Amino acid sequence: MTKIIKNTTSQHPNNTTYYKHLSTVHPPLKLKLLSLSICLMTSPAWAERTIQTTGNGVSITTENATVNNTNLIIHYWNNPALPNRQKQDTTTYGIAIGDNAKSLVAGSIVIGSSTATENHATTISGASGFNSGAHLIIGNASYANGNNNVILGNNSYVDGNGLTAIGREAVALENSALAIGTTSAATQTRAIALGHSANASGIGALALGSSSGSNNQYTASGANASGNHSLAVGTASDSSGIDSIAIGHSAQATKASSVALGNGSSSTASNSTAIGSSAKANSNSAVALGNNSLSSATNSISIGHSAQATKNSAFSLGDSSIASATDSIAIGQAARATKNSAIAFGDSSFSNATNSIAIGQTARAAQESAIAFGDSSNASGVNSIALGSSAQALNNSAVALGSD
Repeated sequence: MTKIIKNTTSQHPNNTTYYKHLSTVHPPLKLKLLSLSICLMTSPAWAERTIQTTGNGVSITTENATVNNTNLIIHYWNNPALPNRQKQDTTTYGIAIGDNAKSLVAGSIVIGSSTATENHATTISGASGFNSGAHLIIGNASYANGNNNVILGNNSYVDGNGLTAIGREAVALENSALAIGTTSAATQTRAIALGHSANASGIGALALGSSSGSNNQYTASGANASGNHSLAVGTASDSSGIDSIAIGHSAQATKASSVALGNGSSSTASNSTAIGSSAKANSNSAVALGNNSLSSATNSISIGHSAQATKNSAFSLGDSSIASATDSIAIGQAARATKNSAIAFGDSSFSNATNSIAIGQTARAAQESAIAFGDSSNASGVNSIALGSSAQALNNSAVALGSD
C-alpha cells in the first residue's frame, strides 16, 4: 500500500511528491510520519518545503535531498537563487540537519555545515571527523582524527584516541590527552592542560594555569608542563624536567625531580628544591626554603628570608644568613660564615677564617682555627680562643677567659 501526498500549494521548482510505503513501517511510526507530513504541507510557512522518504528514511528540505534507510535530514533554505545546496545522508541511521550537512557513515549525526565521515560521529557547525571511530565535534573548523574523541570549540584539533579538546584552538595530540581552555595544548600521552594557553607536552604531564597569549600554533605561554610526569600549576609556570613540579606564578622547575613552589621560584638543577616567593635552588640537590632564599651550589641548603648558601655543602639558617664557603655553617639572623668549614652561630655572628668558630650574638672569629664563644666575643689571632661575653683574644694562640 502506498500513500501519496502532494504539496498542491507550492510553486517551488524543486517541489516533489511525498512517498511512503506504509506496509513496511511500524504502525505508530506510520501515524507520526503521516501527521508530520500533513502538518508541514498545510502550514503556510512550509508551502514550498518537501518531505521525501526512501525506505525508512525521512528528508524535510527546500532543496533536493537523498536519504537511505532509517536516516533523517532536516534542512531549511529559503533562497531559490542557490539551487545547488545539498544535504547528504548516505548511510544507515544517520542524521543530517542544516545547509550542506553531510552524514556519510553509520550512526553519525550532523548539525550545520558539517561533515561526518566516521561511524557514530556527531558534528555540529562546520566541524569534520576523519579516519575511524566515533567522535563528538562541536565548533567551526574543528577536526578530529582517530577514535572516540571529543571537541568543543572553534578551530580545535585532536589526533589520537580518547582525546578531549575544549576551547577555541584547543589541541590534543596523543592518546588520552586532555586540553581545556583557549589555545590550550596537551601534546603527549595522558597529558592534561587546563587553562588559557596551558601547555602539557610531557607524557603524563599536568599543566594548570593561564596566560594572555601563545607563542605559536602548538606552543603556549601559560602553564607549561613539558617534562614527563611533570606538574605545572600557575600562570607562566614551567615544569620542563622529568618528574618536576612547578607551582606558582612564573615558577620554574627545569631539571629532573626538581621542585619549585612559590611565585617566581626557580629550581634549575636535578633534585633541587626551591620553596618560597623568588626562592632559587640552582645546583644539584640544592635546597632553598624561604622568600628570596638562594642555594647555588651542590648540596647547599639555605633556610630563611633572603638566606644564602653559595658553596658546596654550605648551610645557612636564619633571615639574611650567609654561608659562602665550602662546608660552612651560618645560623642566626644575619650570621655569616665566609671561609671553608667556618661556623657562625648567633645573630650577626661572623666567622671569616678557615676552621674558625664564632658562637654568640655578634661574636667574631677572624683568623684560622680561632674560637670566639660568647656575646660580642672576639678571637682575632691564629689559634686564639676568646671565652665569655666581650672576651678578647687578639694575638696568635692567645686565650681570653671571662668578660672583657
